[in-house]
Amino acid sequence: MTTTPDPRRYPHDDSEPRHPRGVESVITCGVTEGTITPAQAERLRSLAAGVHTDPTGHESPDGSRRHPVGSLGTEALGYLGGVIVIVGTALVVSQLWADLSDLTRLLIVGGVAVALLAAGALVPAGSGRVGTRLRAVLWMLAVGAVTGSASVLVYEILETTQNWAPTLIGAITALVAVPLWAWRPTILQQAVAAGAIALALASAAAVVDVPWSLTALVVWLLGVLWLGLGWSGVLHPEQAALAIGAIIAMVGAIMGMGNPAGPALALIAAVGLLALALHRRDLVLLAIASITVLVSLPTAVSRWFPTVGAAVVLLVVGALLVGAAIYTARHSGSGGPPDTRARTSP
Repeated sequence: MTTTPDPRRYPHDDSEPRHPRGVESVITCGVTEGTITPAQAERLRSLAAGVHTDPTGHESPDGSRRHPVGSLGTEALGYLGGVIVIVGTALVVSQLWADLSDLTRLLIVGGVAVALLAAGALVPAGSGRVGTRLRAVLWMLAVGAVTGSASVLVYEILETTQNWAPTLIGAITALVAVPLWAWRPTILQQAVAAGAIALALASAAAVVDVPWSLTALVVWLLGVLWLGLGWSGVLHPEQAALAIGAIIAMVGAIMGMGNPAGPALALIAAVGLLALALHRRDLVLLAIASITVLVSLPTAVSRWFPTVGAAVVLLVVGALLVGAAIYTARHSGSGGPPDTRARTSP
């Protein structure tokens, strides 16, 4: 027997958004105490009622969040301005380079680095995601200018051709990139700092006259370490740290492909990344693992099994894996809940 709810006990007006009474009391208390502003309170009420609005308060009919025109304009101006500063400096310096003294060259390139660093630091801390992205891009360009300044210092001022010159350049770059990442830990700053550290370690390994394969191993180990730190939660955000560590490990594995043990190192990296990607259901890690396999597997097969039969077996195995993936995709949803969407009769 079906009962109809009593409207006197369960009043409802479809014109008013519904949200839990507890949420409303918390929002009201937050406004009263000054913890949140009235605009933030309205945003929270919209979220509680299931209405999606953009940061400016304009409702998105499709539920998606729209970027305000002003925020995109600010980012576009910052990005284009930073790139134009770099390009303009490069053009001016390239035309006048022969007529400039070594100190003037250093001051020009270093001045660009300082200007970009200052521009990033002047971005207001409360400017939200737009300011965070703008600062990250400006500081990425600044780190690139620091690398150029270090190159001028090492090769023009110090006039060295020693094999430790790249190590010094990488160390100077890392000394700037790592503090910036520690100060404002964004994904882009983390990637730049990781690249600077990898450059410094790889060039330092080359200084001690070790084989190129050992240099690749150093880079590979750095990637594995970065993966471990991301997995353990030491580096944030975790997903970005895992992706950066995977890329570094992939680069290190590819660097050692010329060594007899290089393909094995690359395949170990690929299998490990594949297992981690499947465990976390991470498409980025899966893509990096696939690229590693694509680069390393041909070399491994041609070096270990230089026959046509091995290539044919590899082709068959790959085709079977693709077929299994298609079969799984077609049948994975067979045990799921039935489609409850309304159907129209023919």
